[in-house]
Amino acid sequence: MKEQWLQLKGERRTLPKLILGTANFGDPSREDLAQEVFDAYEELGGRVFDTARAYGNGEKALKRWLTTINPDSGRSRMAQRNRYTIITKCCHPKSGSSSPRVTPKAVREDLNASLRTLGLDYVEVLLFHRDDETMAVGPLMEVMAELLAEGKIGGFGFSNWSQKRMTQAIAYCRKNGLATPIANSPNYSLAQVNGQRWPGCLTADEEMLRWHTQNQLPLLAWSPQAEGFFVSRYESENGKNHAPTDYVAAYFNTVNWRRLAAVEKKATEKQLAPTQLALAYVMQRPDFPVAAIVGTSSVTHLKEVWEAQTISLTNSELQQLACD
Repeated sequence: MKEQWLQLKGERRTLPKLILGTANFGDPSREDLAQEVFDAYEELGGRVFDTARAYGNGEKALKRWLTTINPDSGRSRMAQRNRYTIITKCCHPKSGSSSPRVTPKAVREDLNASLRTLGLDYVEVLLFHRDDETMAVGPLMEVMAELLAEGKIGGFGFSNWSQKRMTQAIAYCRKNGLATPIANSPNYSLAQVNGQRWPGCLTADEEMLRWHTQNQLPLLAWSPQAEGFFVSRYESENGKNHAPTDYVAAYFNTVNWRRLAAVEKKATEKQLAPTQLALAYVMQRPDFPVAAIVGTSSVTHLKEVWEAQTISLTNSELQQLACD
């Protein structure tokens, strides 16, 4: 079976459903490892990268990979820039601060800084990294329209915005003849999260999933592997003494223990790794387009999760994994 594909509005081509995240490479000491993982991702057929200013060295590591000269061809990947889809973000609070900075000025500041760091003239997708519900959507949509007209972005979308705010933004764009957003990127996995994972972050709950079904806006899931929950690192509540406190607070609940057991059982039946199955669950939503942003520091793990795109699950199997 061939990989499943994602189509983003404005993109000239279909894209792999597995997007490589760069947050794992925020530490400059991991830049060489980043090059190795980026190489492996490209060799598998990957070409969509998710990054952000807030990810430390992530954008710089990606620039190095894009601009490194191939000794055989004498050219860098920049010579074929249109092969790659780059997603970056704007409006994250500054380091050490929780103050929102979701303004047109911050949008431009962050995008321009990212373009300089990446060594690019444009990115395919710019996402709002956070929201501030006291800020009217109109000026935010207007600045995105300006950036589109200037050729600095190919499209825009949201990360960690509520469906109410996204609905308001889409309505404003339609009323004023502006390009509409092309994606939303919340936290989403088979695991049920007990609460807000980090300040300002949103997890796609049933209400948001219904909203996506109604609007058919592609969902780009961050942390789709639930930070390794389905690796079976902790088999039960008894693992509390060994797991980080914030991890326990996020994922330890009866629903997730049932889902872990269901994943392990089905993985054995299908001769798959549990992580592959949990990731396939995310990408195989039958009711709207979904892609998964995967962060990994291991080429072996990357190859394993890449194969999750080829796994076919029936509606019945999807329901079994969710313990519906």
